[in-house]
Amino acid sequence: MEILNFASREGSPQRSKNFRAVFGVCLLVSAIALGSTLAANININSGPVEFGQGVAQTTACDSQITVTPGSSFDNSATPSPIPTPSDATGVFQLGTISVSDIDVACDGKIFTIKAYAQSDSTPLELLSGVSEIVVQDTGNDFSAVTGGISVDASDGSAFTVTILVPTLNSSEVYKVTIESGDTVTSYYPSGPQLNVPLSQLTAAGWTPCFENNYTDETTPVSDALNNCTEPYLAVFGRAVGGDTALLLAAAPREDVFTVTAENSPHLANGTYWYYTPFMDGDAQSLGFSPDGVINQSSCDFEQEVGDPTSPYRLCWHISGDVEPTFDDGYRLGIEYNPDVYSGGYLRDIYQHN
Repeated sequence: MEILNFASREGSPQRSKNFRAVFGVCLLVSAIALGSTLAANININSGPVEFGQGVAQTTACDSQITVTPGSSFDNSATPSPIPTPSDATGVFQLGTISVSDIDVACDGKIFTIKAYAQSDSTPLELLSGVSEIVVQDTGNDFSAVTGGISVDASDGSAFTVTILVPTLNSSEVYKVTIESGDTVTSYYPSGPQLNVPLSQLTAAGWTPCFENNYTDETTPVSDALNNCTEPYLAVFGRAVGGDTALLLAAAPREDVFTVTAENSPHLANGTYWYYTPFMDGDAQSLGFSPDGVINQSSCDFEQEVGDPTSPYRLCWHISGDVEPTFDDGYRLGIEYNPDVYSGGYLRDIYQHN
C-alpha cells in the first residue's frame, strides 16, 4: 500500500485521497505507512490539498508531532503510465508538508524528511536534484537548510514547507521517513538559499575569496578564478555593510565555473549553474537558478515578481570578448531590481576546503 496515494490510477484524476500522518520524531528514522483514506473535493489550481488520518508515536524530543503532507494538481502534466484515454492529463504532486505540535524539547534540532518508492531503498527526489528536505528548529522559529523550498512558521511549535517547483508525483510515493538530529555542524546547503547570516558561513569554515560591487565594470573574471581555488564555493549577493547573504547557493568549484552554452545550465547540489564568458550575441553571464529554465540575454530574465522561482535567481553580467570582465548588474532575486545599480549591493564568493 502506498503511503501518499494522492492521484487516481486510471484516467484524469477527479478527486484526492486524503491522509494525515502523525509522525514520531527521534534520533532514528521512523518509517510510517498510512493505511486508510478519506475522500475530499479537489479545487483545481486553488492551491495544495491537505490530507488527514494517520498514526502516532512517542519519541525522544516529543511525544507526538503532527505531519500533514499536501498535494497540488498539475493539469498540464501527463500521468505515468499513460492512462486511458491516452490524451488524459493531470497529476497530483507533493507540494507542501506541514509539521505542528512540536515541543520545546526539539529546540536546536534539525528535521529531515525523505520519501521512498515501494521497492527501492534510494530516496526519491522531493524536488529537482534534492532527495531530502532539512529544516532547522532554532527555538522560536524554523529555517530552511535545503534550497528550493520556503518555510513559513506561525510560532515556535509549527512550520509549513512549500516546495517551490513540485516535481514528485504522489503516486510514486510508498513511504515517508522523518528523523531528528543535532544542529548542523557544517554548512553546505543544497539549492538556493535566502537570508543566510554571514556568521553561519564563517562558523562553518567558509572564507571570503572574491568581492566587488554590482556596479563595477572593471574587475576581470580571472580575479575570481585565481582567488577562489578551494573545492567548494558559495556564491551570493548582499547589501554593502550587510551581514546577511540575501541569496546564496553553494556547489563544487568545478561546477560553478563550468563553461556552459547559452541557456544550458547544469545541475549541481540542487542548483542549476551557468557560466558563459564568451558567446556570439548577448549570452555572457554567470549565475544560478532553482530550475533548468533560464533566459540569458545576457543575464537570466523574464521570470516576473510573481513567479515562485524568481527570488531564487542570481545573475552577474560579463562583458568583453578577449578578457571577460564583470559588468554592472543584473539580478539578485527578482527579475530586474534597480537597487543593484545603486552601488549598495555586492557580489561575493566564499570558499571551503
